[in-house]
Amino acid sequence: MNTDLDVFIAWQKDPALFALNVWNLAPQPLRPEYQAEFDLAISKNWEEWEAAKKEIKAHWFEPFIKGEHLTWQQVVLFECVKKAISGLAIRKYLLLPVMVSGSLPLFLY
Repeated sequence: MNTDLDVFIAWQKDPALFALNVWNLAPQPLRPEYQAEFDLAISKNWEEWEAAKKEIKAHWFEPFIKGEHLTWQQVVLFECVKKAISGLAIRKYLLLPVMVSGSLPLFLY
């Protein structure tokens, strides 16, 4: 049985889990033909991850459904946060709230 503390600890380690449990937003699904490439990219750490995350593209994902999915960019951002929390990537990322197409924030790394 999960206590509140167990849930909070799990949320701290995985922001996508927090989004799913609190806002009922699941990651935007991957297209099956890109699953292996995505898995390979997120298996990388440190410098390899810094290069691999830039190769993840929108066309790897199924169409986005507002109110049901985290965007593919949020999926990558949350993976960056998850790796940083676990000590597998750098901890310094800059997220700027800039008005761009689709009102997405500008993510610099």
